[in-house]
Amino acid sequence: MIDYLTAYHLGITASASELNYVDVVAGTAAVSKALVLNGTGDISGINSLSATSLTGTIQSAAQPNITSVGTFSSLTVSGSINQWINLDISIEYYWYATDSSSAQYYLSWILVFT
Repeated sequence: MIDYLTAYHLGITASASELNYVDVVAGTAAVSKALVLNGTGDISGINSLSATSLTGTIQSAAQPNITSVGTFSSLTVSGSINQWINLDISIEYYWYATDSSSAQYYLSWILVFT
């Protein structure tokens, strides 16, 4: 047990309440405690974390190595798109013959997202 004089000479200025914030297992998040990395630099058990600014590469199980989320010049989607808000769509039609001697023409269309 450290008494007041020993703590003073060691330069400890935190209160007992403040010292209790670091009473946590390294690498495991706990409510109302400091976040302390484990030996490999990891922390588990965080439900939600917010920040004003993050730098570097963000990784998740579904999207490894997210480095930016700027404007897309193209997008490939696998599966359904459920949000069609603020999406401009135009349809361009083209006529074409099946071959050079054919008198039949067919209507083809291309869906263009802008």
